[in-house]
Amino acid sequence: MSVAATASLTSCFTGVESTQAIKLSRSDTREIAPSAEDLYLADINGTPLGEWKEGRQFYVADDKIAVMLVQRTLPADPGKQPHRGDILTYAGTQPEHHPDGSVTAALALEGTEGKYLYDTGIPTDNAPKEFTSLDIAALIDMETVHAIDRRMHGNTYWTRTQLWYDEEDEDFVGRKYIPVTVTAVTPGNMIFPIKVTFTDSGGTVGNYYMNPE
Repeated sequence: MSVAATASLTSCFTGVESTQAIKLSRSDTREIAPSAEDLYLADINGTPLGEWKEGRQFYVADDKIAVMLVQRTLPADPGKQPHRGDILTYAGTQPEHHPDGSVTAALALEGTEGKYLYDTGIPTDNAPKEFTSLDIAALIDMETVHAIDRRMHGNTYWTRTQLWYDEEDEDFVGRKYIPVTVTAVTPGNMIFPIKVTFTDSGGTVGNYYMNPE
């Protein structure tokens, strides 16, 4: 089983016009069915806002988080604004009023320099069900990271790519189709929020980046 990001399934259609129903053979059905890799983390997904408890932590994956927060809640000094590597803690939800009269749900997030607001852009009545812990741009839900770590840490998997990353996030040529043991699951980056660290039988350490969805 691979710890690489799950590949997306795409379909290609010809331009043949027809009103006939398309029937799939058994082999075709097997090809489009979710693989074991696709289903391995399927039960670890975003938690709806309505189920969050105060104290939930989020890792800042990119310095761009500052432009995504409600500007009036940021310190004037850029050096005191949230930066990559910081942890922001959920402290509840409050209404954010807009000039057009609409009201959306805003997340209150506490950092070392104060409390910030993140506007979900979703009406307050809908946000508890529609907004999830995987929907916050530039922030990584630490509960998701911990859940995947519990699932994968200490287990052995087979690699399916030789593109590995070192601790400086520089890619290097590793080996594919070999067993490796996962030693840690930590926050990744904005594109792939999960970082999986592993070691092969020779002691070489590598990292993969993946998306939990």
